[in-house]
Amino acid sequence: MKRLTINQYGASSVMDLVEVDRPIPKAGEVLIEMHYSSVNPIDFKLRNGELKFYSGFHFPMTFGFDVTGRVVAKGKGANRFEIGDMIIALSNKKRGEAHAEYCTLDENVCVMAPEGISHEALGCLPLAGLTAYQGLVSRSQVKKGDRVLINGATGGVGHYACQIASYFDARVSAVCSYKNAEEAKRFGATTVYSYDKGENGLLKDYDIIFDVASNLKVKDAIRYLKPGGHYVATLPAIDLFLYMAVGLLRNRNIHFLIVKSIREDLQKLSRIVEDAGISTTVSKSFQLKDIKSAYDFCESGSPVGKVSLKLI
Repeated sequence: MKRLTINQYGASSVMDLVEVDRPIPKAGEVLIEMHYSSVNPIDFKLRNGELKFYSGFHFPMTFGFDVTGRVVAKGKGANRFEIGDMIIALSNKKRGEAHAEYCTLDENVCVMAPEGISHEALGCLPLAGLTAYQGLVSRSQVKKGDRVLINGATGGVGHYACQIASYFDARVSAVCSYKNAEEAKRFGATTVYSYDKGENGLLKDYDIIFDVASNLKVKDAIRYLKPGGHYVATLPAIDLFLYMAVGLLRNRNIHFLIVKSIREDLQKLSRIVEDAGISTTVSKSFQLKDIKSAYDFCESGSPVGKVSLKLI
């Protein structure tokens, strides 16, 4: 089978597609014939070595966290799925390892693929969708009538976050570039602020500020939260941890979100996607043979929605 492999950190030039043996599922695991995945910013950051403190120095490595495919073999004791079942998952392996024609995963992080949704859309959903779900629902308990500001509203996480917040009948304000303003409205935002026009959206009392771009100053976000409100960031920052550590919150809740592969959350997200018809916007699609180009495209800017990767 073919698998993305690097033997050193660096740009896309260090990436190769190599032939390796098909993995054998261990006890409690399933072997998945991969149909679709996607490229996320964490993938090229891992490859570049920006996260080497986490990923380590044991080469070769492969990446990829979004899993959509068919169960083709089962390890001992794995009985949650049948051979032939279509599943989706957020890989719980340290570096993901899903950018390959086959991968193995613990069956307890997998769920049945929801009906009526394309495999390409499902291949884009797990990491970004769960980040949005856990930020808005698990951490912030979004509810009807909440005023929600999503900073970075048209990227992979942001475009799901707008739709999920709208599903809960929240009032969504979005921060994005001027050229993407209409896209943000399509995703459910009723008010759009364009950062490249000098607008940042910090004008009103919000119940939730979901900082997908993670470029707001925490002291500013706190000022524009209602008492009891939630600020959620997806990237670490010194001021974020300072406010969390010393309690300068003034009855505001500060969260640093690391998405987790939780089966129950993925099931709930899948139901929301089915019930609300939440869509996936694919900025560009690539095949496995073009994986270097897929990483380069993801890294080149801020694509609207997701970068899809077809693996079969």
